[in-house]
Amino acid sequence: MIDFLVFSKNRPMQLHALLTSTKKLATGEYKINVLYKYDETYLPALHQIMTEFSDVFFIKETNFRTHVIDFLSGDGFCSFLVDDNLFKDCVDMNIISQIMQNNPSLLCFSLRLGLHLNKCYTQNAAQRIPDGFTKAGVFIWDWQTATAEHDWNYPLSVDGHIFRKKELSVFSLLLAFENPNQYEGSLHLLSKSFEIGHLCACFTSAKILNVPFNQVQNQCYNRHEGISVERMLELWNSGLRLNVDDVLFINNESAHFVAKIGFSKV
Repeated sequence: MIDFLVFSKNRPMQLHALLTSTKKLATGEYKINVLYKYDETYLPALHQIMTEFSDVFFIKETNFRTHVIDFLSGDGFCSFLVDDNLFKDCVDMNIISQIMQNNPSLLCFSLRLGLHLNKCYTQNAAQRIPDGFTKAGVFIWDWQTATAEHDWNYPLSVDGHIFRKKELSVFSLLLAFENPNQYEGSLHLLSKSFEIGHLCACFTSAKILNVPFNQVQNQCYNRHEGISVERMLELWNSGLRLNVDDVLFINNESAHFVAKIGFSKV
């Protein structure tokens, strides 16, 4: 079982697209939880999503760190997603669980990385595919080597990386954080102190991507395309939804990718 926690703030259009693509493309044993922080204006749209996806567990954010620590309690595997992620290819979560169980040296399994990712959107830079090896459609690399850069040197991402709950809980309890950006930033700094020996894995082709339409926090600047959440809500209220089929099997060159994705009328 893989337990997912989606961070969502004032982006019902994008959250709906993520949940739609997950339902369409993800199989195996997994559970989706949504930790949401929505202003009043966006709540009616969120309530529509809650009705449509009755099998998803929605949690209103009151204390971000407490929610994360609670989520990490227990056994099994877990992953974080952000609401502007989309699944773009079929993936069997049971295969990933089995790989993690059979390979204790793996720190994480990434859904967002693949051998076609030669650019880093967030840094606006080219990136090499690191040294590693491929076996049965899975690429394994040492994220601490000199050839691993940018996205390939960022193992504790909250953007589609799968971890062991117990291991990530130990890391998280050491840290102070109040929101997703602080959490990921603190995890990244912590990873710099890790001893050598941790490996990462991904499929040769990524299963998710991030479509960076906008940002919803002001703690740090994230590169994005500047389509406001207000505009997205207007489109939602007019009956439009993101057409997730537009990104099916797309060969994106970066984990964050400005995909050409249109809208369809409900």
